[in-house]
Amino acid sequence: MSVETIVEKIQDEDLVGAIRAIDATMLSEPDREKVIRSCLANDDAIVAYVALRGGGIGVSDPHPLIHATEQKKPGMVNLLARRPDVPDAVVKKALALAKDDGIRFELEGELQERRRRKRQAKRPAIDSELEATLFASLEEGDTGPLEAALANGLDPNSLSGGQPLLSLLAFVGEGARVLIEAGADVHADGNEEVLPTAASLGHLPALDVLVPVLGPESDAAAEAMVGAVRSMGGVKVVERLLSLGVTPNASYEGESAIGVAAEEGSVAVELLLAHGAEAPAGVLERAKENREARREGEKDAAAFLRGFADALGSEELAKYADDLDS
Repeated sequence: MSVETIVEKIQDEDLVGAIRAIDATMLSEPDREKVIRSCLANDDAIVAYVALRGGGIGVSDPHPLIHATEQKKPGMVNLLARRPDVPDAVVKKALALAKDDGIRFELEGELQERRRRKRQAKRPAIDSELEATLFASLEEGDTGPLEAALANGLDPNSLSGGQPLLSLLAFVGEGARVLIEAGADVHADGNEEVLPTAASLGHLPALDVLVPVLGPESDAAAEAMVGAVRSMGGVKVVERLLSLGVTPNASYEGESAIGVAAEEGSVAVELLLAHGAEAPAGVLERAKENREARREGEKDAAAFLRGFADALGSEELAKYADDLDS
């Protein structure tokens, strides 16, 4: 089928017909570019995506991404900007020409992601077998293998499966301490959620190391505090974060720690108030009401589970029901 027929179907908005025609045709690079340009009129990113499965579109000038940007076609911009065969220079030129805020946001995000991938490509990697060995030893409380690997040249900022070693081992035993003392960069790509995750998991040794490094007034510390009131064992985490200097008035993305604690019915409300948290009137009463409602819900769930446990003869399920009702 000719490229003219495909273009005609696109212009007639026969998208299903266009896709079928593309699938039945061996498009050359110039023909593929004709199809892509014809998709610009109606921002037909789906058709363009199908066309691009067969290969690239070259680096003709002006590039289709430039046209998509100038014509304010967000779907096409999103598709084209993310293709690895579209040069950085073209994406930067499109950003300079962008007048639409949404398109600017997309292009800026893509350039940031490209820079991140380039930085990660320069970081050393370790194999998954070594990571598993280190994980197992830390889980048993033995830091020796990790310390030995670092002494023998293991970069503390190494990647495993594309993830920083710190983000994988920080929540196991003393992994965070050993890696940070060896020079792991808590600000490196991929480590953004290490502190909040440590808080949500209730891993106190990691908090002791991470909060001083990142700072008790950091966004990560605030996110950790807000997340802690939602987590199991959250009161212990909140206590530890407060002792490390994190403010009881912490808020993150529009949510305050005390507000979330009240909605969750957490006893962390009393703890935060005792440390000087500012709160709207009635927050303590609301927390107690929500706590009681949650308790009643847990009792109902426990009774429901016991019925299943009895019917199935499952001791494990019965124990879970008892824990829920305790």
